[in-house]
Amino acid sequence: MAISGLEVTSEPTLRDGTTLGDLINEDQREVSLRVLADPELYRLELERIFGRCWIAVAHESELPEPGSFVVRSIGEDSVVVTRSEDGDINVLLNVCTHRGMPLCRVGRGNAKRLRCPYHGWAFNTDGRFLAAPFEKQMYGPDMDKVALSLKTARAEVYAGIVFACWDQSAPPLVDYLGDIAWYLDIMFSRTDAGLEVVGEPQRFIIGANWKAASEQWAGDGYHAMTLHHSLTDLGLADYSKGSWAINVSTMGHNLRCTDNPKKFWGANTDGLSLEEKLRTLPPPGTTPEMLDEVMRHLSEPQLQILTDTPPSVGQIFPNLFVWNSPGLSADGTISAITRIHTMFPRGHDKMELVSWALVERDAPEDVKRKARQTSVLMTGISGFIEQDDAETWPAIQRSANGTQGQKLTMKYIAVLGEQRPEGWPDGATVYDGFSRDDPQWNWWLRYRELMTTGPAASEAW
Repeated sequence: MAISGLEVTSEPTLRDGTTLGDLINEDQREVSLRVLADPELYRLELERIFGRCWIAVAHESELPEPGSFVVRSIGEDSVVVTRSEDGDINVLLNVCTHRGMPLCRVGRGNAKRLRCPYHGWAFNTDGRFLAAPFEKQMYGPDMDKVALSLKTARAEVYAGIVFACWDQSAPPLVDYLGDIAWYLDIMFSRTDAGLEVVGEPQRFIIGANWKAASEQWAGDGYHAMTLHHSLTDLGLADYSKGSWAINVSTMGHNLRCTDNPKKFWGANTDGLSLEEKLRTLPPPGTTPEMLDEVMRHLSEPQLQILTDTPPSVGQIFPNLFVWNSPGLSADGTISAITRIHTMFPRGHDKMELVSWALVERDAPEDVKRKARQTSVLMTGISGFIEQDDAETWPAIQRSANGTQGQKLTMKYIAVLGEQRPEGWPDGATVYDGFSRDDPQWNWWLRYRELMTTGPAASEAW
């Protein structure tokens, strides 16, 4: 999990002398509950993680035309994600360079320019300063407009998801994603038109530290057997035999590959060709008419994974949660859950989740409608699954806030060790079997690695 060439340069030490090494015991594979409740540690996270990593902020389909914008966050910094006149996507700090006033105070819209409501300074949708009221009288002829442009993050798109990064020395997005990009293609980049957001995203505040959610999404299948047991009772899933999956882990990113198609359809595809498998079990959200596109977009190894053990749920470090699987709809038939969540910290004990339902852009309207309904039924703040999670994380937070609770540790002692299926096609670390703590522990190792490399961008990679 080490980043090539990195040196440990700045072990975080809190005011009482506690170090991050005291809180994350690598030998015992334990993490102090204090990491979920310490405001001082949280401020360091905003700088060393959210200030340097590639952060998911939007989906490109939310910006359909020049002038489109949405307001999101990177850590606790508000940003405006825009599509400028040349079609490029920009991520701009939502702070006027005059007196610090937020420029945009609505969540989305379309505008030719961004105008500060305080003194009227105006900026182009790519962040360039345009003009100020009474500019000559106020500032004379030598106003340095270039220096007054908005602070701009690096912006890149992968699989339709818009990522941003403040760190100019960080690697390109595709290198940051590493081997996990191969799986994102399987989930989100398999048709000509790709996916689109349907409806407004759900936004909800949860009273818990951001790491509680991110760590769980990193591969915790164990909790499903108890926390989500109601799904088994309702016939929406079957966790009675445990949680078996192929967990893929790399650079703090994690995905669970499962046999969901066989579980949901009960079909036996053994002995069939790749195309026959696809015809028997079309990927969630697609139709038989779209399968030629799927086979054209994905390589043969990707198609093999898609038909046998497709990536279903997972997490891109630190704040993107992804989901693509079959789902049982309200009428009892099978539809699709295709969803992304972005998670934004709102303090050491609070986070905001923004959650989108996605559909194949070229799918028939009835398929889109049913997929959206199924996605909302199962996931999001009112979904069967995430109602459980949204209650659990705040409960853990209350434990972490206690003076005695902070002295306890979270245990990651169930070790599977790398178990790589024969012929598995990519270079990620793979755990095949009854899901244990390996991927979540890898998440903590990545967290510790980034937190111990100092605030300077030159030390980050």
